[in-house]
Amino acid sequence: MTRNVTMKKLFAPMLFLLFGCMQPAGNDASLSTQDTGIQDPDLLAGASSSTNWPSEDAGDSTRLSIAGRADSILVLHFSNYRISERISGRVSLFPEGRIPALDSIPVLSFPFQNADSMVFLPEQFSRMQKGNSDSVLFTLRIETDTAQCLMIGFHYSRSRKTFLNSPFSRHPDTFFPLLRPKYSYKGMVDSSLFNFGGYSEGKMEWCFYIPGSPYFWKIGFDSIVEIGPIPGGTYPLRLLRISHPDGDTKRNQLEVYEVLIEPSAVMPGQNTRLPTLSLGERLFTSPSAASLSIRSGTP
Repeated sequence: MTRNVTMKKLFAPMLFLLFGCMQPAGNDASLSTQDTGIQDPDLLAGASSSTNWPSEDAGDSTRLSIAGRADSILVLHFSNYRISERISGRVSLFPEGRIPALDSIPVLSFPFQNADSMVFLPEQFSRMQKGNSDSVLFTLRIETDTAQCLMIGFHYSRSRKTFLNSPFSRHPDTFFPLLRPKYSYKGMVDSSLFNFGGYSEGKMEWCFYIPGSPYFWKIGFDSIVEIGPIPGGTYPLRLLRISHPDGDTKRNQLEVYEVLIEPSAVMPGQNTRLPTLSLGERLFTSPSAASLSIRSGTP
């Protein structure tokens, strides 16, 4: 009996922390609320791509990290050098599927204060489910005043009442770093990407995005590109193009390509080493009767 009472006392404040509300993601108050209905069907394709880590973080005295589990519920544990630590911040859940360069991404936010762990029950994250779908797919971002962590690929089954996939199941016993959001994809552009052309006819820019997240960028053509800032981590990276089949400007087709990030190479005439970004396979195409345009908002 004493143990049951103690557990109830511990669980009650955790449930209080789970209060959240739906709101649009992003810092731009004028973000579009349009939904083209176009979905990215393979969110983890190319998920081995990694960000570049600033060297000045090597001497950081704080090593905040996140561990957890995702089975019938989702549990997050916060630690410093793997010792439990109480922190304050916000956990945001983004429903997967939408392409942030085309559509605004809704977010379910959960603030927390002085907590060393959080528990999420199915009734919380299932609020993102659309229609009668059995699958609840989402990305999770943890933020404090100075640090962030982004995790992609949570998949909960309502019928089985358990997670079928998550970053914790793909990388068991891993502590995910919670660090300053100043990381980037930075690399030399190879000929396949350089000759690819802009995201739309007449545009002198590429459009990149991270699937399952609110992050996207329009980058001008150059031999070296830097895409960021983003939370430190390992994510897929996509390249987007809007084309007109058979030259018919009344017809629109979205093409999405994987971006490959090859091992570091020495830049010509310099001692600096950078990875190489190249064009991967076309992941999918989607015709659209309506006009398609890239949003002006930023992550």
